[in-house]
Amino acid sequence: MALEIAFIMDSFDKLDSIDEDTSCCLITECLKRGYGVFYLQIKDLELQGKKVWGSLSKIVERKEDRFIIARPEMMRLDRLQAIFIRKDPPFNLDYLYSTYILEYVSPPTFIINSPRGIREANEKLYVLNFPLFAPRSLVSKKPAKLKKFLWQIGGKMILKPLGDCSGRGVLCLQEGDINLNSLLEMATEQGKKFLIAQEYLPEIKQGDKRILILEGKPVGAMCRVPPADDYRANIHRGAKFLPAEITPLDEKICQYLSNRLLRDGIYFAGVDVIGQKIVEINVTSPAGIPEINKLNKVNLEKVVIDWLEEKIGK
Repeated sequence: MALEIAFIMDSFDKLDSIDEDTSCCLITECLKRGYGVFYLQIKDLELQGKKVWGSLSKIVERKEDRFIIARPEMMRLDRLQAIFIRKDPPFNLDYLYSTYILEYVSPPTFIINSPRGIREANEKLYVLNFPLFAPRSLVSKKPAKLKKFLWQIGGKMILKPLGDCSGRGVLCLQEGDINLNSLLEMATEQGKKFLIAQEYLPEIKQGDKRILILEGKPVGAMCRVPPADDYRANIHRGAKFLPAEITPLDEKICQYLSNRLLRDGIYFAGVDVIGQKIVEINVTSPAGIPEINKLNKVNLEKVVIDWLEEKIGK
């Protein structure tokens, strides 16, 4: 019997191309295998008693650069064999509440990644659980504390919001900048918003490495090099992506992370490494499959869905 799988994600209208999106690669692979594939957004979820329902749209087929999608229908999510949670940040209250709702989906429906795990594993803070590879960091909403930390670590740091992605709101701050006080005030919204400050890692000039991990093991990697006029190694910000091998250090990092990731139900993750430091662990919608496929002439979506079939015992 063909599997039925749902993808919780943002609207397809937000995508420039389905060929350049990891979720769409996974959907395409599922369609090739004859699965029943459904799509919904967080706003389509409902909790009735202890049963989770959703307004699900069946993805009928892929036609060139678009998916043909049927009209939505209400159905219980526990009729599905698997659910991919692939909603991009910001991780706001709606996202948080969706993880509570999805915890009511009954086994044997398999969810990637665990709602509890996504809730616990803030993508900026989770790295602090792994001190061997974590950069020096401070989480605070107080401009004066952040300014002192900047001085303590040598006068240069990266400042990030805790709940966003794609390089949005990220600042590189330096001691002596006449705008420093103002930037800290604006970034913290006058001391009302928590941020994470991390030491600046000069190896970023050579790029950061995105390692995709599947059930604790590395399955692919690429290097993202920031443009000359930016410090953010993010493809959405103009970074180039280049081939990268999985090194013995990468293997060591993945082994170091694996027990905690699996304990938290984080099966598919993207680990960002600069030099020998992990700067983020992406668990909400880890990306990189299309780029790694192009660079290495591989098919990582096939690897992921093969793993899923084995996991749910198809």
